[in-house]
Amino acid sequence: MLLKNAILELKIDDIDCEGLGISHLDGYTIFVKNALVDEVVKALILKVGNNIAFAKTIEVLKRSEARINPRCSYSSRCGGCNMQHMTYTEEMRVKTEALRKTIHKMVPDAIISEGIPAKNPEHYRNKIQLPVGYQDNHFVVGFYQERSHNIIASNDCLIEHPSARIIINEILALLNESNIYPYDEISNTGDLRHLILRVNSSNEFMVVFVVMKMKTKIAEIIDKCNNNMITSYYVNINSKKTNVILGEEFIHVKGKKYLNETLFGNTYLIHPNSFFQVNYEQMKILYTKAIELLNPRTTDVIIDAYCGIGTITLTLAKYVKKVYGIEVVKEAILNANQNKERNAISNAEFVLGKCEEKIKELVENEHIDAIVMDPPRKGSDKVFLDTIINTKIPKIIYISCGPASLARDLKYLSENNYKIDKIVPVDMFPRTANLETVATLSLRK
Repeated sequence: MLLKNAILELKIDDIDCEGLGISHLDGYTIFVKNALVDEVVKALILKVGNNIAFAKTIEVLKRSEARINPRCSYSSRCGGCNMQHMTYTEEMRVKTEALRKTIHKMVPDAIISEGIPAKNPEHYRNKIQLPVGYQDNHFVVGFYQERSHNIIASNDCLIEHPSARIIINEILALLNESNIYPYDEISNTGDLRHLILRVNSSNEFMVVFVVMKMKTKIAEIIDKCNNNMITSYYVNINSKKTNVILGEEFIHVKGKKYLNETLFGNTYLIHPNSFFQVNYEQMKILYTKAIELLNPRTTDVIIDAYCGIGTITLTLAKYVKKVYGIEVVKEAILNANQNKERNAISNAEFVLGKCEEKIKELVENEHIDAIVMDPPRKGSDKVFLDTIINTKIPKIIYISCGPASLARDLKYLSENNYKIDKIVPVDMFPRTANLETVATLSLRK
């Protein structure tokens, strides 16, 4: 019987989709942090359940050729990048293989291509959300320690935009000279909860201060910020005792109201709450692959479900007769329509409402040739999938950031008259276990 805090010598047989090494001992499957395939490690047992256990590596006894020393000094404590102990080539192999296993459990005959790696696996994030704390009489920002809300104060980050730290340090210096207090989640008191930075491909930043309530001293801090890279300042009000980062109210304080971003010749207005892929270069590869798999014709009428601010919708417009973007978030639709007008696109239409309801209405009025869907990590619910199945839309392009939910949804669609044609992984999130995937399905005749 395994016991918590036991130290064991383990042989690593495999790696799961979360980047944890897998070992087997005495009827237990043990998931081991910071371990690679074919390694032998000395591991500390952290948690024991029914036939499974979790552990962390404390010493590598037999080292994999794919093991490297992490470039980030916070990697052993930060809960973010969990694949820094392996080469990027091995990371891509591990993530693609984990995706294959996850999908093949549900759909054994699905064809999965090799993953498309990032050209630059570092400093790619165009958005970071940093909790604010107070340590050694100074303001600090960082990331939460894995499975906790303890802030690991950091002076740099391997995947944040290379200019972000300049701005962060200037803001921290201003905070340390102020009488502002960091948020305390236990007592639900204090002023500043999070700093959020967004940046476009022109190196222009938007900074959002997430606070308990709007105070003059917050505005004074913003007024003192004079970094030329910052073009937009917002305050977000979140007074609730919650783990959710953002509240509902945004206050524009200084500079431009939006960031401008260009994608495939179109320009987009990005609000602090807009969804936009965090890896700009890989987003272009992902959307190019989705269009290639869709193989659109100039006579096609397409639906873009979960359209957000309309990046996929407006990208598709140049290839097809008509494209409809459907989104349930009112602010996103307003933003999407601004982007449509900004780019003078006449064959795109944005529809506010639940996807399953609006799809039925659209199919009743005209023939729909294909649907592109990019749901949240939890995937699509059964009502939405049944709507596609019942309306017999001929082709589906499914973009997913959740392998487990993708496998579940592909299984359901394949059981209901859809053929899975191809699945292509695209690495949007290097140095983490996350992987974006685009799949194409066609209605069986």
